[in-house]
Amino acid sequence: NNDSLQHTRELVSEVLVFTHSLVVVRYAWVFNEPVDPVKLKIPQYFEIIKHPMDLGTVKNRLDRGYYEDANQFAEDVRLVFKNAQTFNQPATDVYKMASTMRDAFEQKFSKVVS
Repeated sequence: NNDSLQHTRELVSEVLVFTHSLVVVRYAWVFNEPVDPVKLKIPQYFEIIKHPMDLGTVKNRLDRGYYEDANQFAEDVRLVFKNAQTFNQPATDVYKMASTMRDAFEQKFSKVVS
């Protein structure tokens, strides 16, 4: 119904503001653009990561009204960090940054949707 759809839009809007704040934090630069395997000299990236995602793409999708609900949006944000942790080893900076940002996102998202 319309009330449910409006509530979803409000939730996504609030989380969008938070996600935009993630883009400007010191760790976010790693996740703002699609991974370029040639530039980064990691040709095996797409063999390991089957569904690439980055925060820039998430923001573009939000701007275009792609997401139907807050959970669909959250799935893409989570995918950004899951991919980083799948591809990188736990001792690496990228893995640690993904973990920190994922935790911050989950904390904020749980407050917004509850």
